[in-house]
Amino acid sequence: MKRLRFLLPLFVFLLAACDQSAPVGPSPVPATTTAEAPTATLGVEATTAPTSVTSGLSTPTSPDVFVIPTEEPTPTAEPVVIVPSGGSGNVDIDREVNEFFIQFYQARSLTDGFFDIEMVRNLTDEPYRDYTVSLLQNDASDVDTGKLIAVSYSDIKVEVDEWQPRENGGGTVFVSVSRNKHETRQGTASATTNATDLRFKLERRPMNLGVAWIAVDFYNPASGQWISQHVPPPPGDIGEEVQEYFVEFYAARTLLPGGRFDIDRTTQITEFAYQEYTLPLLERQQQEADEGKLTEVTYSDIKTEVANWFPQATSHGGVATVKVTRTAHIVRPSGVEPPQTATYEFRVHRHWDESDNGIWIAVDFFSPISNKWVSKSAGMSGPVPPTGHG
Repeated sequence: MKRLRFLLPLFVFLLAACDQSAPVGPSPVPATTTAEAPTATLGVEATTAPTSVTSGLSTPTSPDVFVIPTEEPTPTAEPVVIVPSGGSGNVDIDREVNEFFIQFYQARSLTDGFFDIEMVRNLTDEPYRDYTVSLLQNDASDVDTGKLIAVSYSDIKVEVDEWQPRENGGGTVFVSVSRNKHETRQGTASATTNATDLRFKLERRPMNLGVAWIAVDFYNPASGQWISQHVPPPPGDIGEEVQEYFVEFYAARTLLPGGRFDIDRTTQITEFAYQEYTLPLLERQQQEADEGKLTEVTYSDIKTEVANWFPQATSHGGVATVKVTRTAHIVRPSGVEPPQTATYEFRVHRHWDESDNGIWIAVDFFSPISNKWVSKSAGMSGPVPPTGHG
């Protein structure tokens, strides 16, 4: 079956080629599939990797070593890349941050009757993205109904409060921003409001051709907290849909005696970095079955917990971080292996197709091989995971 492929224009990220004929729907499929690291219940944070896993091994071509494939993007906004003056190795934090906020407030200005909401997505990341895009969409609704007529900004001043550099030119900066906002609403005179102490957290992320500045958090004066301190919980329907998705996910990874893994279905319901990571492992397991070394793989007790849900993560659907616990049951010609219960962490994307049907897709995975998200660990290597690995 055709693998999903998505188009990434420069600023607008569209999942244009989703296989719309294969939505992950509400009809559960009996769950049975693969297994995990022996005798260990894996955590999903820094403790995920078993102590035996190492990275950067010197024999990546060994059949006992798995190399995480070439990094693929995850479905999110497309960062705006700038080339610092003096070359990509030059760091001028004050100038770059000031340029960021000029661009940021240009995108939030009402130009020709529109806000540049996609540019705001490109300049932000979660949890701040969901907060600010939702507010801007409310303003856009007021524009559509004629309630809001004009919005612009002036006198933008930025002060760097703290710069925390990291390797390769990356880092985190905390800034204070002042600006004047000019707004005209229906039936009222133009009004100017001055904000003198807006606090943001930004990240400087090295990219292939330069760097990207991304606003990731904001101190909300109304609540007296950073946005990251009170991310709204996911609605109940998200938890139900995610549970149904992983029931089907593990059904496709089930092997019954004389049968085969459903690699085509796994291809349909995964994409991006996770698909590049998991398909080679699943194909290895199928090869084991073909060679008579693997008889049966089933799953039971599949339980999911949505750790966070960001509905504004993309213009075509949100992204959830999910903890999945399940028990894998492996049978080989030599006998039945002990049940393996483990917890893994995934990122799943709810993509809305052109018919407004929601299709769930696993796009990223916190790998015990690298102890990182696979979207950030291309080329790292470690022992091939056991059958049933997530």
